[in-house]
This record gives sequence, C-alpha cells and structure tokens, in this order.
Amino acid sequence: MPVTYFPAESWLKHPQEMKKIHMWKRGKPFVFNPRGLLVHRVRSFLTFKDKFYGNWHVARYYCGNSAANGRSKTMELYDVPPEHLLVCARCEAIALTQGQKSSSEIAGRHVHIGTVKAHRLCCRPEN
Repeated sequence: MPVTYFPAESWLKHPQEMKKIHMWKRGKPFVFNPRGLLVHRVRSFLTFKDKFYGNWHVARYYCGNSAANGRSKTMELYDVPPEHLLVCARCEAIALTQGQKSSSEIAGRHVHIGTVKAHRLCCRPEN
C-alpha cells in the first residue's frame, strides 16, 4: 500500500541539483538496509540521476537517519515489513505524531517494534 512521502527540498543545497533529482511523492512505506538491523519508515525518497554512476536512491527515515542505494543495490523497499524484523521504534513514534498510520495498520497484522542498544564490553569491573 503506497504512502505519501514528505517533500525533501530541505536536503538540497544547490539549485542546479534540482535538475538531476526526482522527488518521489508516493511509494512503499518501509525500507530495510541489510547493513543495519531495523526496518525503517520512509519519510522521503529521492532518485539522483548521475551520468557517471547511473541512478542512485536516497531514503530518509522518520527517525532522522538515511541510506543511499547506489551500485550495490542494498536497500529493500517493502509494502509490509518482514515478520522476523523489527520496525524502528523512533520512526514509529515520530510517524504517529505526524498523523501517519501505525505500522500494524499499514501491514494489516501485528508488527514488532524495537530498538538497537550499544553495550560497552571493555572497562567492566571484574567479578
């Protein structure tokens, strides 16, 4: 189920870049980058047209992070997030405060929400 993306004009620094960019207005609501651990909610999506590198895509997430998909084609867009993956809790919270549907409503089933937390493994007191 496509969702409406927010405009991404605030990303752009130079007016001449506008000719090389396609700003998507609607698209798939979820994105997973296999280099990460969480599925994110897509806030805006751009396609850059580059004569040297070809087309590459940038997804900006509700949580403030973003990912680029160039030649490696690592980004995966989904209508419904895979059942075994967690949707970013920060993305979900911000999307809900901005009037978007919950991930579970979009998917039509329960969607697991979660976070990733770093743990320090060095400099711990000896037991």
